[in-house]
Amino acid sequence: MLLFTPGLSGAQGSRSQDAVGCWESSRVLGPSYLGIDPRRDPRDSSFRVFSLQDSGQVSLPLMATASLWNANSAWRIAGDTLHVRIFTGLQGWDVTLRGSGALRTGSARYLTDAVSTVVMEPLAVRFVRVPCRAEWPTSPPLSSRRSMMPVHFLHDVTTPPRLLSASRAVMAMEPLRDNDSTPRAPGALRAQFVINEDGRVDTATVMDLGNRSRHAPLRPALVTSLAAAMFSPALKGKRPVPVLTQWWVTLRP
Repeated sequence: MLLFTPGLSGAQGSRSQDAVGCWESSRVLGPSYLGIDPRRDPRDSSFRVFSLQDSGQVSLPLMATASLWNANSAWRIAGDTLHVRIFTGLQGWDVTLRGSGALRTGSARYLTDAVSTVVMEPLAVRFVRVPCRAEWPTSPPLSSRRSMMPVHFLHDVTTPPRLLSASRAVMAMEPLRDNDSTPRAPGALRAQFVINEDGRVDTATVMDLGNRSRHAPLRPALVTSLAAAMFSPALKGKRPVPVLTQWWVTLRP
């Protein structure tokens, strides 16, 4: 699995200061590549507003749980071009923008670790400056800073996560073992997601691996059900760490 790293930092100079603040994108820049598909991702409203901070970090102020996005997203200025990476470490976007003042235009290139036969062309995008609201955090919360540690795979951890509680909408949940592709229950969804070190699912990383097209919109019930789940965190030694996992999830009809 190919993992991208942000590699964007060091915003400096007057042009950089001109970019600091809150921006609204003309299109959704979240975990899915929707292209020109008019269907809406159930998580999309949180992926249109971004806060570019003077530290060179990017945060998503409309997301209740944005630890991986905040930890891996960053921006920089190179000449007259603004580069913004909106990224979880697994999927996201590289945005290249030009212009000045309150309007920047350019393109967004989708990043993913998934192998796909679909050609994901760069998409036109426009950033417009918007006021930062007082209730929006000016820096990521403490939990986001903790999640700056890399995401681990199951073979890297000493103790895997264990399900403690689930939403009533979930009939059954069982972790995949040895890449077994046979569901344990009829209608089970093969879901991939990151469990943070606090035992909560980072819903921005949820993928339904049973979809033929991995960039297709997710079922809202799957996302909301996983958001309510609680796990014992994965341990590396005695330290809780974020881990990428796959589970069979059976939702109630």
